[in-house]
Amino acid sequence: MEPIERSLGLLIHKFVIKLVRFHKLQNIIKIPPFVGFVILAIINLKLFKMKKIIFILICCGLLTNCELPATKAQTTVTNQDVKSLAVSKLMKGYVENNFDGTVIAEDCIVRFNNIELGKSEFVGLAPLHHSMFDNISFPDGWIETTSYHGENWKDGNGETWTGQWTEWTATSKISGETQTNRSHFNYKWENDKIVEINALFSDLWYDKELNAFMAQQ
Repeated sequence: MEPIERSLGLLIHKFVIKLVRFHKLQNIIKIPPFVGFVILAIINLKLFKMKKIIFILICCGLLTNCELPATKAQTTVTNQDVKSLAVSKLMKGYVENNFDGTVIAEDCIVRFNNIELGKSEFVGLAPLHHSMFDNISFPDGWIETTSYHGENWKDGNGETWTGQWTEWTATSKISGETQTNRSHFNYKWENDKIVEINALFSDLWYDKELNAFMAQQ
């Protein structure tokens, strides 16, 4: 039973007991009906006031316990901004074997799954891949840039990331096989430079082709 229902039930129970006792007393001392009506009215008035007080106290308790929702960190998500377009241009250069790493910071950390590379190694993937594969395709897919406005982890760190969801497709020059891998790339920005890249994709087929290619060198 809820606290409100319990309190009201207790008050009603007490009122009934008082009413029964009053009727017994009225029969004993022969209280006139009009006087009895006045006495019952007073009892009822007190009961109403008690209900009103309890109701007010309960409302105050609810208002005290209710907390205003915390202000959520504001974020800005765009897909035609300068950073999103810069990522599109960067990866088009990869497909064309003209990988321009100007937008990448010199100390950028690149992670391909669990393999960590530096900027020069990342930029060097374009000529390596064009030696290994034909018909390389890496469309924009979906690119969007999210800016988290704030100064700490609760408020979003104030970081800016560009995310890219796409598919990488290529035909091996060694085996002749064509493979398509779903890929998810994240690019972290600082001062209009990419300082971190995280790439997630299935690398089983790629590793097989890479090993076969290196064996011929």
